[in-house]
This record gives sequence, structure tokens and C-alpha cells, in this order.
Amino acid sequence: MRKTTSGENRTESITLRVEKKVLDKLRAEATKTLKSVNVLGNQVFKFYVNWHSAAVDAGFIYVDKKNFSRIIGKLTEAEMDQILDEFFEKEFTGRIKMLTGDTELDQFLKAVEGWMWGSGFPYRHVTNNGIETYVIQHNMGNNTAYYLRGYFKRALKVMKVKYVEVRSTTDTVWLEFASI
Repeated sequence: MRKTTSGENRTESITLRVEKKVLDKLRAEATKTLKSVNVLGNQVFKFYVNWHSAAVDAGFIYVDKKNFSRIIGKLTEAEMDQILDEFFEKEFTGRIKMLTGDTELDQFLKAVEGWMWGSGFPYRHVTNNGIETYVIQHNMGNNTAYYLRGYFKRALKVMKVKYVEVRSTTDTVWLEFASI
């Protein structure tokens, strides 16, 4: 196995045997997204390791966006707050430990990025002078925006982040918080 140093990240080369149909789909996706098969393959591995395998163990499931929007669209803000308060009171810390192994902010953010990537939510992450900014485009309406805004406010409070600002539009959630 050949080892390479690439910036701060060490890489290793391996050989994998992949079913032709799967590899053809991977190549097509790489072409569509203007990425190499290597880059796309690394993203798939990172997604599996940083999100999927732990998410299944932590009790997460995949849900259709339209049905989730319909369900959450029927809830009042008070009902969403009640659901979130109950989750954060009883389950959040255990779920995060199951996902990441601890409750550190950087591990939580890796899990969040895995969730966004796996959910197909376009997002942008910028770090500037210790301030983290995430813009997440969910395209699921006001109630989902309200729910996500409440989720992230509560999560960052549990993580003891001192400065937190969370805003939303109908289809986007914007987070800004101090990472130091």
C-alpha cells in the first residue's frame, strides 16, 4: 500500500473490486457532478464513516422530503417546540454520543455535514476569525425552517457555544456561531 501526504491529511492507496454496474453508476455521477471517481469515492467513504453507519445505530432513518414537509407542515410552532424540547431533554446527548463518540462541537459539525450531504441539502460553510457560518438550503418551507432553526439553537446551546445566531427564510437556514 502506498502512503501519500497531502496537506494535513495522509492518504493511502488501496485496490477495491467493485461490481461493474455500481462502478458505471459511480462514473456517471462523477461526470454529472464534475468530480473524479476518486473524489466521489472518497466522499462516499466519508459519508458512510462520518454519518450513515453511526446514524443507523443512533436510530436515524431516511424519510421522503415531501412527506416530511407535509407532516411537519401540520404542526404548530408550539407543537414543534414541545417535540424539540422533549428531544433535547431526553435524547440529544445520547444520540450525539452514538453518532460521534463524544459531544464535542467539531464532531457534532462533522455529523451535521454528513447529514446535509446525505439528505442532498446544498450548503455552504465558511470559517472567518473563529466565527462559523453555515447556510443550509432545504427547500422544504416555513415549518421545516422553523424546526431546523429551533434544533440548531438548542444543539449549539447544549454544546455551550457562547455566540449563536440562527435565522431562516422559507427554504434556507443560516447559522452563525463562535467556534472558539
